[in-house]
Amino acid sequence: MIVVSCAIGAFAIQNANVDVWLMLIFGVVGYVFKKVDIPLAPLTLALVLGNRAEASFRQAMIGEGGNLGVFWSNWLVGSITTLALVLLFWPLITLALDACTARGR
Repeated sequence: MIVVSCAIGAFAIQNANVDVWLMLIFGVVGYVFKKVDIPLAPLTLALVLGNRAEASFRQAMIGEGGNLGVFWSNWLVGSITTLALVLLFWPLITLALDACTARGR
């Protein structure tokens, strides 16, 4: 019943069978991600916010002439940018720290 309701909703938006096929394909992709333990929330956030974040980044780079220093222009923006970079590279940081502690034993 859920699949039929989703198919009707996908078809009703543009009256195209392609939308129904895309719904089925992404349903299978979501099922595979669930079985492989890939979290769906970050993927959904990336799909929803990706275009807006890219447009805002491009606008900031055009406004500052390509200078990345704009992301450290004041303490609030700088701390958020630094925190985001640390969290982005956290797996590499922990790997490096683990390798250093293992070598020191």
